[in-house]
Amino acid sequence: MGNLCGSGLSPEQAAENAARRSPSAAAGDVKSVKDDYVLAQQIGEGAWGVTHLATSRATGEEVAVKRVSKRKLRNTKDVENVRAEVEVQRALTGQPHIVALRDAYEDKLEFALVMELCAGGELFDR
Repeated sequence: MGNLCGSGLSPEQAAENAARRSPSAAAGDVKSVKDDYVLAQQIGEGAWGVTHLATSRATGEEVAVKRVSKRKLRNTKDVENVRAEVEVQRALTGQPHIVALRDAYEDKLEFALVMELCAGGELFDR
């Protein structure tokens, strides 16, 4: 699990920051979102990936897991934009009326953003 900031840090600085935030990354292990969450049905789809309903193996909490395939990202800038999204969501977690980011994972194939489940459906359908 690694989260890198897209805010002007060098790749080395970003990797160092990610290792500090993630004990598994510091140890050289890459955890998968599936290690910590049981993924269920797809509940959403976007240009870069899909969102699944999931359950925490540790707490039983239902969450949403947004999975972004790196194959769909066209270039390094797209990858940095996803990393920046993670950092923005981290900074906003805990604010009222903002979906909370619970965790984030990155491996060679995808990003997985674990978020608070908002089960009310699509905003535009209301």
